Formats: sequence, C-alpha cells, structure tokens
Amino acid sequence: MRLFSQDKEQTILRLFSRGDRSAMDVLYAYAADRLYGVASRYIADEDDRKDVMQESLIKIYTRIADFEYRGKGSLMAWMVRITVNECIQRLRRDKAALTTTLDVDPPDEADDEALTVEGITADDVVEALRQLPEGYRTVFNLYVMEGMSHKEIAQTLGIKADSSASQLSRAKTMMARILKTKNKQH
Repeated sequence: MRLFSQDKEQTILRLFSRGDRSAMDVLYAYAADRLYGVASRYIADEDDRKDVMQESLIKIYTRIADFEYRGKGSLMAWMVRITVNECIQRLRRDKAALTTTLDVDPPDEADDEALTVEGITADDVVEALRQLPEGYRTVFNLYVMEGMSHKEIAQTLGIKADSSASQLSRAKTMMARILKTKNKQH
C-alpha cells in the first residue's frame, strides 16, 4: 500500500488525528525542505534559521489538530504562514535590523549595464537575498514573495509604509548589483 494514495496533506492529517507515531516524521519529510527554503529567504544566519524551523515545527505539531483542511495545498500554505510569522518574530527581536539603511544610499539612476539572467541560478538569487541587510530582505520577501502591500508590511513590522517602499527599492537595487557581480564572474 502506498502511504500517499490520495492527497498527501489529507494522509498527514489522518495520521495526526489517529495519533500515529509516524505522523511527525511524515509531515517533516513532506514539508521540511519547503519550510527551510522559506526561512532561508528571511533569516541569513544558519543557526537562527534552524531555531526558526524548530519553533515553526513545534507550533505546527501542537496546533495541527485545530487546522481546518480546505483543499489541496491548504496545509502547506498554513505551515508556510507559520514559518513566515516565526521569521518575522525573530527579526522583530532586533527591530533595528528591520530598519537597516546603508551608509551610502544606492544611486537613483539606473546602471547602464543591463542585468542578464543567463548563468544566474536560483541558488545565486537566494544567496544574493541572504546578503541583503535584514530590513531590506524582510520587506523584499513580504512584498515580492508573500504579496503584501506596503501598508500591510508597515502594520506587520511596525514601520511606515514609506519606509517599506524605500527599503524595497533599495533591496532591488542591491540585489541587482550583487547579481551583476555574480553574472560577471560567469
């Protein structure tokens, strides 16, 4: 018998509802890589990422009985939201990190040299994202990856909407510079 004969998420939820000892292992095998990837977008330090993952998984395991299944993908979306929230809570502990600015602001004018994606891998993009200051990285992720508006980001992080927009602009400029440097190395 195949473990995942139907929707993987329904199988996982059924294992938890039965109190099956393998439920945590099955959930971990299903979701850990994706959740770690989410944490990697927000948290640059590996030890901090591992802490966030541990806290996220504890919350998932302890709250899964209250989860309401709403169709394929809803469990993963719920777990990703928990992980994002744990990342934000970690970053809030040092609120100054969320409002990081560079000593020298990036120039407003665009570089003459266009960024080409040839030779740039997804790993290059993730690594460039990790090089951003925490404030830039957090706003970038919330805006680009989570689809939040600047107003929502401002409410979530306790900053002004203008600060969110400014940090996003600076994050994009800095990402482009990092990727251009990487592109030149190829």
